[in-house]
Amino acid sequence: MSRRGYRFVGPIPANTPKNGGLAQLERIFREDSKSQPGSGDIRTPQAGPERRQLSIMSCELICGRLELEDMREAVREYQRCVSEVVGSFRGRVTKRVGNSVIAYFGHPVAHENDVEQAVHAGLALCAAVEALETTAKVPLRCRVGVATGPAIVDGTEVGVVGKAPGLATRLQISAQPATVAIDETTHRLVGNLFECRELAIEAGIDTPVPAWRVLRANSIRSRFESLRGTSLTPFVGRGPELDALAYWRREAETRLCVIDIVGEPGIGKSRLLHEYRSRLIENGVFVLSGNCWPDSQLASFRPFIEVVSRVFRLERDEDEADVARKVEAGLAYVGLAAPENVGLLMNLLGLTTPVGSLDGLDGVLIGLRTRSLLLDLLRARRRLSQVVVLLEDLHWIDRASEELLGRLIDASDAPPLLIVNTYRADYRPPWLGHANTTIHRLAPLSEYDTAQIATMRLGSACANGGLVRLIVAKAEGNPLFAEEIANFLIEQGVEQPSDAAETHLGAVVPLPASIQSLLMARVDRLAAADRAVLQAASVIGRRFRADILTKVTLAPRVDEQLSVMEALDLIHVDRKSDEFVFKHALVCDALYSGLLSGERAALHLRIADEIERRNSDRLFEVAETLAYHFSRTDQAEKSIEYLAVSGRKSFGVYSLDEAEHFLKSAIALARAQDKTRMDVLVATAMMDLAKVLYLQSRSLDTTALIEPELQRLDSLGDIEPVVILLDLYAISLFVQCRFQEGRRVEERSFAMAQRLGDKRTQTYPRAGIMMSSLM
Repeated sequence: MSRRGYRFVGPIPANTPKNGGLAQLERIFREDSKSQPGSGDIRTPQAGPERRQLSIMSCELICGRLELEDMREAVREYQRCVSEVVGSFRGRVTKRVGNSVIAYFGHPVAHENDVEQAVHAGLALCAAVEALETTAKVPLRCRVGVATGPAIVDGTEVGVVGKAPGLATRLQISAQPATVAIDETTHRLVGNLFECRELAIEAGIDTPVPAWRVLRANSIRSRFESLRGTSLTPFVGRGPELDALAYWRREAETRLCVIDIVGEPGIGKSRLLHEYRSRLIENGVFVLSGNCWPDSQLASFRPFIEVVSRVFRLERDEDEADVARKVEAGLAYVGLAAPENVGLLMNLLGLTTPVGSLDGLDGVLIGLRTRSLLLDLLRARRRLSQVVVLLEDLHWIDRASEELLGRLIDASDAPPLLIVNTYRADYRPPWLGHANTTIHRLAPLSEYDTAQIATMRLGSACANGGLVRLIVAKAEGNPLFAEEIANFLIEQGVEQPSDAAETHLGAVVPLPASIQSLLMARVDRLAAADRAVLQAASVIGRRFRADILTKVTLAPRVDEQLSVMEALDLIHVDRKSDEFVFKHALVCDALYSGLLSGERAALHLRIADEIERRNSDRLFEVAETLAYHFSRTDQAEKSIEYLAVSGRKSFGVYSLDEAEHFLKSAIALARAQDKTRMDVLVATAMMDLAKVLYLQSRSLDTTALIEPELQRLDSLGDIEPVVILLDLYAISLFVQCRFQEGRRVEERSFAMAQRLGDKRTQTYPRAGIMMSSLM
C-alpha cells in the first residue's frame, strides 16, 4: 500500500478534521442505499462543498437612464437573455443582483471545453443583448468578464469562494461596452480558438492584471492545431503507426480502407493524424479533413461541412457570391454541375441558396439529397486522384454524419478511399466489425519517449534531473499529460526535486488547470454516492482494497459500486493482489483535489486507524503508509512516530535519500508542535538522521543538525541516542579540523556511555578519542 511519487492536487492548508466535513461525507455515502450504483447521469448540486476548477462569467447590463418601470422591463429581459445564453453553453447562472449576473462553467458537471464555452457565451451574450428590444426603445448593451481558477463550490448555498469570481467582476468593470475581457489563465487555456488583444487592467493599488479583450472566435478547422499546434514537441514513439498508415494508403488504391485510431484522451491520436497529414501533403496527396467538436452533436454534418469547404477551397469570411461561384465551378469540374446541387451545398454551409434551386423540396428531401450528393462528391473527387479522408474526434460526431459515414463504409460500390478516423475508447461506431475496417489502439508511450517529451519541454537544464522522472511517473505514457505537467512546472517555477522528494509519500504539487476538466468530465457524470466512494478511494491511494474502502465509507454496496466504476474504465482489478487500481494516477489526483481539507483529514484518519488495526502485529511493514495518512490529520504524535520508523526502515536498506526525508519530516513536525521540544523520540530521529549524514560525509550538515540542540539534549540525561549524537558531532568537528572541541565532545560522550554501563555504546566514543590522539 505504499504511495510513491508526487500527488498533483490543489494547495493544502492545515489538515484538521472538521465534523461538518465528515458528517457531509457520511450523508453522501449513505445516500447510496437509496439508489442503485451508477444511477443518475449528472451529479446534483446537493453533493456538498468541493474544490473545483471553474470559469466564472460576470456580466453587467448597460442601458443609460431609464424610468423605473422601463428599467424593470430591461433588467427582466436582460436576465432572461443571460439565462438562455448561459444555459445554451452548459453554464449555470448563480447570482442575479439588479443589472449584474454571475454564472459559472464547470459545475456540477465538468466538460473539457468549459473554458471556451464560457468565452463563447460571453460573445454570444454581447450580441444577444444588443438585439433585445424594449418598449422604451433604448439600446441595450452589456460587458462581460471571464476568469478561470480553483474555487470552493458550496452546492447547498450555491456559493463560490476563490479568486476567480472577484477577478471576473474586476474584468467586467474594466471591459468596454459590448466586449468580453478574459484573464491570463483563460487566455492560455483557449489557445488560438479566439482572436484576442491584450489589455492593461489594474486590479488594485500597484497590482496590474494581465488581461485580453476577445475580438471574435477564430475560424479554426482543427481543435488540435488551435490548442496545441503552436508549440509542438518532437514527434516520438509512433513510427510503427505511421508505417501502418502508409501500408493502408497503398491498399486503398484499389479498395475502400477504413482505419480507426482509438485511444484515451491525450494519448496522441490527433498528433499522429497531424504528422500523417503533413506527410501526405508533402507527397502531393489530396487530403480532406473534418473535425468533430464537443458541441458537434447539436449541428448536423459538422465534419462534412469542413470536408466540403476543403474540396472547394473556401476561405474564412468569404463573400456568399464568391462561395456560390466556387461551388458552381467545382461541381462542374467534377461533373456534378446542377442548380439543385449548388443549392444543396449552399444550404449545407448555412448560406443563401440561389433562387429556385431548391423549389419543390421539403426538409426531408433536402436532407436525403444532401447525403447522396456528399457521397457522389467523394466518388467524383476520387476519380481525379487518390483521396485520403481524415476525420477526428468521432466520439463527438452528430447522428447525421455518423449515418452518412456508415452508408459510405457499407456501400457495395464504395470508391477506393482511405478513411482514417480517431475516437476515444468509449465510442462504439456502427461500422465496427465491417470487413473494410481495421482498428489501431494507441498504447501509452514508453518511459524513454515520455522522457524525451519532458526534456524538450523543460529544456536542457533539467534534462537528467528529478523533474523529468517526476513527469514520466505521473504521465504514464500520455504525451498530453507529460507536456501539460512540464508546462505547469515551468510556469510555477518548481525547482529540481531531490531523489527523496521524488519518492516521498506525501509530496504535493497542484494539478495543472489545463487537464483538470479533461480528467473530471467522466467522473462528474457519476451519481453523488458513487463519486463520494471513488473520492474516498483516492484518499487511500492509487491502489486500494475494497474491504478497507467499505470500512472507511460505511457504504453498504461498495462492491457493486466498484463494478460500475470498472465498467466505466475508471478503475481495474490487479488480479495478482486483488487490489483495485485507478486507471490513471492523475484521475486519482483530480478526485483527491476535489475534497476539502477537513474531509480529506477525516478520511485519512479513518484509513490510518483501519490500517493500524489490521496490522497491529506488523506495524513496521506499513510504517510508510501510516506515516503518510497520519501526517494529513491532526494526530501529530502518531505522524512523528511513523515518520521516524519509516526513516529507520529506509536507513536499514541503505535508502539514504528517502531516510533523510522521512527523518527531517519527523523532526520538523515535532518542532512545529513545540519549538523547544526534545524527547527520546525526537532524539532518536536526530540520531538516525545524523547517521545518514555521516554515511554521506556531510560534516557541515551534521554540525548544523546537532550543535543548536546540545542544551536540550543534555536535559534527556544518559541515553544511548545522545551518546551516539555526541560521537557523530565530534567526528564532524574533526573533519572540520576543530580537533580540541571534538576531543572534548568525545570525552563527554564516553563518560555518558560509561554511566550507562553499555560496552557496545562505549565503543563509539572510545574510537573517537583514540583517533583524536593521533591528530
